[in-house]
Amino acid sequence: MTTILLLFGFCLSFALGLLVIPKILVIAHNKGLYDMPCERKIHHIPIPRLGGFSFFPVVLVSMTLALGFAFYLDISDADDLRLTTEALTEALFLSAGFMLLYLLGIVDDIEGVGYRKKFAVQFIAAGIIPLSGNRISSFAGLFEIYELPFWMSIVFTILLAVFIINAINLIDGVDGLASGLTLLSLVVMGTIFVIGEVYVYALLSICMLGILLPFWWYNFFGEAEKKKKIFMGDTGSLTLGYLLSLLFIHISVIYAEGNIKVEMSHIVMAFSSLVVPVFDELRVILFRLKNRQNPFHADKNHFHHRLIDAGVKPQFVMPVILLFSIGFIVGNYFLLDLAGVTGIFVTNLTVWALIHVYINYLINSNKKSTIESKEIYE
Repeated sequence: MTTILLLFGFCLSFALGLLVIPKILVIAHNKGLYDMPCERKIHHIPIPRLGGFSFFPVVLVSMTLALGFAFYLDISDADDLRLTTEALTEALFLSAGFMLLYLLGIVDDIEGVGYRKKFAVQFIAAGIIPLSGNRISSFAGLFEIYELPFWMSIVFTILLAVFIINAINLIDGVDGLASGLTLLSLVVMGTIFVIGEVYVYALLSICMLGILLPFWWYNFFGEAEKKKKIFMGDTGSLTLGYLLSLLFIHISVIYAEGNIKVEMSHIVMAFSSLVVPVFDELRVILFRLKNRQNPFHADKNHFHHRLIDAGVKPQFVMPVILLFSIGFIVGNYFLLDLAGVTGIFVTNLTVWALIHVYINYLINSNKKSTIESKEIYE
């Protein structure tokens, strides 16, 4: 019966997305609420950036209606869904966290918010995650680290959540990229929750999947000249980043609690779906610090920018990066029988470094060819 619940939640979210996103497009064009072109952005004409306004409300409506009908029609009961007093407390805290970032995103998309204020709100929202009972209590053998002290697990959980939130926010620079990577992660982590019979979190994953699919279509395939293209804005990227951080942390929680259906391999798969945005953010921050730049100021050194500099056409950047992400997921799946957690992590870092060595080679080759072409014509 839980299959019916999940299908209903997905279909409702998908249908609401098809209804709401075109309406947001009309309102954004009428009110002139655009993401304006600038030097570090790829688009050349103003594009509405309010698509993310739909994410949290649609997921909330879809989840509450799905759960309401499940109880009303006796499709599922509280035991099936593990709805306890602790679960209700968890839901209330997390709803507050989502709402904080949702409101922050709205203000940022309409008026703009300084990075210090954004970080302050992000840390508050991230702090709500361990308050809700979700915290990473063990590294499960990564670099021979197992159980973490209580205070350290809280600090690490908050820092990880903020890191993932910003990883999604910063990689949202090419049509369909942030939403496409999130779709992959939702499929992977949603599947893990279904396997572990953690159906409320599975429903959360699937409802976000439902709204994200129509958004992704408008974001990637929509034509700006016909007023059909839309961006998610900070409202969307902050919401997605918070959700992915929560899902990953909760998978580690249910593993630590001894859910016999959730294995270490599932944590590795969940992490694999986040490798590209997380490693890209890590590389960019280290690059800025190395060059004595403010790590919080935007630039054009992200993975998608570098692929364009290497000669990849903008419309192919998203599919190429999604293929890299799928490659990490599939590759790590086969590595599970050959290496431990530390070995897989180090292998991923090595592959990521080699990818960028090759990209550097392509960028330098393109620059050399451009210089030689200019010299010939001169």
